[in-house]
Amino acid sequence: MAAASLLFVLILATASSVDCASQESNGSCFSAERAALLSFKAGITSDPGNRLVSWQQGHHDCCRWSGVTSSSSTGQVFKLDLRNHSPTEYESHGVKDPKSHSLRGQVSLSLLALRRLRYLDLSMNTILGDAMAMPRFLGSLQSLTYLNLSNMGFNGIIPPQLGNLSKLVHLDIGNVYSYHYHQYSKDTSWLARLQSLEHLSLCQPQQSR
Repeated sequence: MAAASLLFVLILATASSVDCASQESNGSCFSAERAALLSFKAGITSDPGNRLVSWQQGHHDCCRWSGVTSSSSTGQVFKLDLRNHSPTEYESHGVKDPKSHSLRGQVSLSLLALRRLRYLDLSMNTILGDAMAMPRFLGSLQSLTYLNLSNMGFNGIIPPQLGNLSKLVHLDIGNVYSYHYHQYSKDTSWLARLQSLEHLSLCQPQQSR
């Protein structure tokens, strides 16, 4: 755990110290952001659908990595879309157990090094949440306008730090397909701080009493 934390600090320090306009990137990807994505991949212990197979140390242009979109002008990553198919989509293709295609592991702190990340979709990875509470650090991704963490198997309290994401237009953290997981909020006042929000899905979380 200490080694992983040190790696993240080094990645974040590198991302903080570079000038986006003057950095020389290898390919069209910032080296610090490429390192952050590889750190995210390292936290994934199982990828049965091979969605991250293109994420390789020697492949410097991370804009070409599956699920990653970078700005053509700055090279910075602004979109990460690793959405899994829904159970109904899998059923239409004869797949009986959608969980067998879900990413496993943990959502890495290294995402914080993606300072221009505006779009994050990890939805339908039904066991990536591993019945744990949603990570509080997600509330520090303050460039986000779109966040979809629905049906990921998160369980427990919804972090009020999500109220820091003042640019959010779309927020979906429901659990439509994961009936045995229960997310709740002790205080929903954080929602009032999301003044740009146009779409909200919490899948009717129950407030604790």
